[in-house]
Amino acid sequence: MFVRHLGLVSILACVSLSLSACGGGGNPPEAVLSVSVSELALAARQPAALPSAIPGTPRVLTVTNTSTHVTAQNVALDPAVVLPADTTVVGDCGTLAPLESCSFTVTPGAAATTAPVALPIRGSNTNTVTPTVQVLTYGSLHQGGYVFALDDTTPDTGSVGGKVMARREEAAYPAWSTNADAMAGVDELSVAPCVGASDGACNTATVVKHYEALRDSPLAYAAGRCSAFIDEGYDDWYLPSVCEMGVDDNGSASGCGSRAAPRQQNIFLNLVKKGYADAMVPSVYWTSTASSTAPAGQAPAWVQQYSIGGDSNQLRFDRVGSSIPVRCVRAFRP
Repeated sequence: MFVRHLGLVSILACVSLSLSACGGGGNPPEAVLSVSVSELALAARQPAALPSAIPGTPRVLTVTNTSTHVTAQNVALDPAVVLPADTTVVGDCGTLAPLESCSFTVTPGAAATTAPVALPIRGSNTNTVTPTVQVLTYGSLHQGGYVFALDDTTPDTGSVGGKVMARREEAAYPAWSTNADAMAGVDELSVAPCVGASDGACNTATVVKHYEALRDSPLAYAAGRCSAFIDEGYDDWYLPSVCEMGVDDNGSASGCGSRAAPRQQNIFLNLVKKGYADAMVPSVYWTSTASSTAPAGQAPAWVQQYSIGGDSNQLRFDRVGSSIPVRCVRAFRP
């Protein structure tokens, strides 16, 4: 009776495991792979980018065998994957023991992808994980708009950061504000609460907070229009600052620098001048930066003018009496 009891236990154990685990036939158990990120965005190498070069930082995908008892065999990238000629992927995991990881390093070149590229990774006894890779440059379409700024200093285990400009103008042409209230902290000289010349997201939030307290509709003024803007599935748009829009070609003392030495990456140099935003020329757009100086009886804000001759004129317009277009932007992060 004792022997029969042990035999029954052994049979039940085999039922709960695969036949191969009990020495029988059938397929071996499958190892399960996971990947660290499902989407990886990289910056194309741009040594001439201003105000500083973009190196094209290599970025890492980590693949893990999440199985606790099964070894993954022959884990590798699908050799049929086609990337831009100067972008490389290095890594060949081979055998992965249970809970072991390996990495694939993606190194971008100077050429961008036109769309995300799938990178299928699988083993001979595993599932397939398919992260996507996109190499971005100025003018690339990404997360709702045209890329005009890239942050390649983010950790190499994730994607780059940056900023995009919406593909379309906001429908209405609003005034900058509903009244001539003093608006501290958002002009070209301010450093608190916003660095007014360069931080459009902070400017927008500050202006919106001011007019929310007055119960003004966000649709009645420029920054509010962008804060309420929903496009391509994103709702975190803002009105760009004067230096996010361009450079000081006309000596207006905006603080945005010159074409040769811009204060920051901007729409004029990286989209308009490169031909990605022809529809914006000629035109004038509100920025979220107020003016620190004003003639008597006026309350101006900065505007950006794009001219047919290729100039970047930054001017001051009356913020209550002028109704002009807005083009919203948003930041993307890893």
